[in-house]
Amino acid sequence: MFSTIYFAASSALASDDIPLDVAAKIFKGQFIEASHCAAQLADIDAGHTPGYAHLQIYGDLEL
Repeated sequence: MFSTIYFAASSALASDDIPLDVAAKIFKGQFIEASHCAAQLADIDAGHTPGYAHLQIYGDLEL
């Protein structure tokens, strides 16, 4: 599981549209909290078009 979180975090950092709250959690080392935050954005934010990193994190949480 940790490898998928690290992969998702690195994908999020490479993304052009990473939300600031997700970035802050990643830089603090709070990878699980960052993944939950990104998954919520991909799931409930109606105006948000989820990027690859958000979909990757959301898919990992759904497993």
